[in-house]
Amino acid sequence: MFAPLKYQRKNTGGFSIIELLIVIAITILIITIVIISHSRFRGSVLVTNAAYDTALSIRQAQSYGISSRQFGTGQFEYAYGIHFNASSKSSFVLFADVNGNGKYDGSVGSSCSGSSECVKVFSLIGDNTLSVCGVDVIASLPTRINECDISYLDIMFKRPEPDACIRSNRSSDLPGSGVTCPLNSRYRQATVEVSSTQGMKKTVEIFVTGQISVK
Repeated sequence: MFAPLKYQRKNTGGFSIIELLIVIAITILIITIVIISHSRFRGSVLVTNAAYDTALSIRQAQSYGISSRQFGTGQFEYAYGIHFNASSKSSFVLFADVNGNGKYDGSVGSSCSGSSECVKVFSLIGDNTLSVCGVDVIASLPTRINECDISYLDIMFKRPEPDACIRSNRSSDLPGSGVTCPLNSRYRQATVEVSSTQGMKKTVEIFVTGQISVK
């Protein structure tokens, strides 16, 4: 008689439940890191773009001011500037100083409707916000002082000089006071900080000499 054949079960080499769970956990961890990194990178790009857009808008006001751009019907003598308001954290205004009082007369809305001095309203993209400071109060020199508790900041330019005239609600050098802007202005510099909810920041610096930089 023949002996019965014995079959041995071969190992198929599959994954165990524990190994499968480990692979899934590692995959989820990698995906999470990629998403967070992409979100931070995107936020950094948006903040950087917003800061450079703000700097270019100020440069546009400078170009309008020193080139005597026409505003309204045949008017060429106006100064042009950018107006930042503490109550508006995501937009600012390019304006023409029509009445010559050295500041912007109007509100900051979504459009220029209802303002005789507004040229264009700029709005930041995404969740970025603005904060402004007047820097280097001249009366306190050589001590550097930042005035950030201001309700508005105006940066103006008028031919023939490219110099900036920087004023806030704390300035006392408005026309009629006998003070010549910008040489005797309250500030030698202003900063506009662009920040996101993720804590990323870029700073636009404006000097009375007309220099504009992003840091």
